[in-house]
Amino acid sequence: MELNRKKFDSFDLNILFDNIHYDLLYLRFFNLKKTQLEKLEKLEKEISELKKEIIENNYITAKGVYKIFKVLKENNFILILNENEKISDRIETIKNKNGVCIADFLAEVDYIGLISTSVFVNDIVFEKHTSNDFSKLYIINSLAIMMAEALCEVLHYYLRKDFGIEENNDLKELYKKPKKGLRYSPGYPGLDISVNKNIYELLNAKELGSNITSSYMIEPESSVQAIAIFNNNAKYH
Repeated sequence: MELNRKKFDSFDLNILFDNIHYDLLYLRFFNLKKTQLEKLEKLEKEISELKKEIIENNYITAKGVYKIFKVLKENNFILILNENEKISDRIETIKNKNGVCIADFLAEVDYIGLISTSVFVNDIVFEKHTSNDFSKLYIINSLAIMMAEALCEVLHYYLRKDFGIEENNDLKELYKKPKKGLRYSPGYPGLDISVNKNIYELLNAKELGSNITSSYMIEPESSVQAIAIFNNNAKYH
């Protein structure tokens, strides 16, 4: 098992394009469902051409960091241990209506993974495309948001490998594939949005060039943070 922090300053965009949940992209940002074939075909063609342009012109830089931490469980709290096995932080997990929380999927002494990803839209995009070219800028920003999620999915896969979990998966459409354990993001059921600060500081994610606001949001908007639990019985709230 590898506990070393791993940071990526320019992740392979092709891998991220292979791991975008495109049905979700079309629905979330373009309000298009699978049945709207003609509109989908037109959008897919536009996105396919734009992906080539993004790579050729260095429009986007994807960055991420992850680390496995040894932890203790104390009721609904996850206690993070440092290299000297001293408690360095406490993360509260929220019980659902059945009284179950994320910490319940941990042993008294266990391990978790922390992930932070940020995808940056570079200034050259705005130099090449004016504000009048709203359609392209909107698609690029939409892709960046989904690429941050895709990078989190890929780094979660790397975390599981580092933890010693063997999966016969290639790096494509990982979101569709069975995995051991789950990842949970702050702001969703189970974790308060303030846990973003714990993750950000424990990973020293400011090295990616991202920022955390006073309301615990990560900037740029195309950023994702998560706690990974390795228990195969873990469930979402």
